[in-house]
Parts: sequence; structure tokens; C-alpha cells
Amino acid sequence: MIGAHLLDHPYTIISLSFFSARYQSAKSSISEDLSIVKKTFYVRDVDIKTKTITVIPGNYLKTLRTC
Repeated sequence: MIGAHLLDHPYTIISLSFFSARYQSAKSSISEDLSIVKKTFYVRDVDIKTKTITVIPGNYLKTLRTC
């Protein structure tokens, strides 16, 4: 579900708090899930990259299409 959201919303900055609230999970769990999603995108050659941006008061995920 996280992967689908990232694919459906390219070029966006998404707070980890957004996923945390949506799935009622800790940010650390969401962060682990995102690392799995990133690896899956890489292995399947999905044309999207993600970058975690650390700012105070939280982390944000930026999605980038590369095509």
C-alpha cells in the first residue's frame, strides 16, 4: 500500500507521520517498510526513486520519477 501511494503521487513530499497515522504504526516501523519498498522498486526496475529528508520535527519522504 505504501508503494502504491508513492507511485500514485510522484514528485511529492510526504511526512512519515502521514503513513504512521494512516496505518497506525510507529514511524520506525514505517521507515523499515519504506526500505523494503525501495529495495523492491530497485529489484523490479520500477522507475521511481525515493529520498528521505530529515528535518526538525520529523522525517519526510520525497518521491522522484526518473523518466
